[in-house]
Amino acid sequence: MSKLFSLFVFIALIVNFLMKNKQKLKLLNFQQIIGILLSFIVSVALATFLIYYVGNWIADQIPYEWMSSLFFFLLIVTVLIGVKLSLHQWIEKITNGMFGSE
Repeated sequence: MSKLFSLFVFIALIVNFLMKNKQKLKLLNFQQIIGILLSFIVSVALATFLIYYVGNWIADQIPYEWMSSLFFFLLIVTVLIGVKLSLHQWIEKITNGMFGSE
């Protein structure tokens, strides 16, 4: 049930973004839109890989549970901030500053 709810929230956020930026999106060409979609997919895949695989591997090496949890929390925050900043830079470069600097 929570997976379905998460999917609905994700779709609602995408629709909200598209409606809010409808005029800007009309100014983009097809290659820019594909570039934005690919950048988003790569960012999500990179964050997932770093948090799930790398994070779990390193957290398993830490003998104390509290230290492992603290490391995992810090890893999640660091990865999300890094991926967000990278995604903004990529999108700003792809759209010539129309998106990404918000």
